[in-house]
Amino acid sequence: MTTQTVDRETAGRLIDQTDGKIFTAVFVKKDQSTRVMRCRTRVRKHVTGKGLKFTPADKGLRVVYDMAKAADPNEDESKAYRMINLNTLQRIQIGGTIYEVTDAV
Repeated sequence: MTTQTVDRETAGRLIDQTDGKIFTAVFVKKDQSTRVMRCRTRVRKHVTGKGLKFTPADKGLRVVYDMAKAADPNEDESKAYRMINLNTLQRIQIGGTIYEVTDAV
């Protein structure tokens, strides 16, 4: 497994380029706890067509599908959509590469 250091903008592009493949993200939530999430992009299940009332990318967010919540039989699958805040993103693992996220490279 290789490790690289990337800035936040590059990390956002890497997430966008996963093209539906599962990846791991480590970030700090609003309540200041650290979250490790296995997720993927481009999931269309449970999409109602209403959309969001804002554009997540404008606020430094990426919408992902949380694979752990989707696999939990006690959870409603419609609750599996989450947002990753790129401003608090610490690390992502895509394939065999770990990307450590910093403010500047």
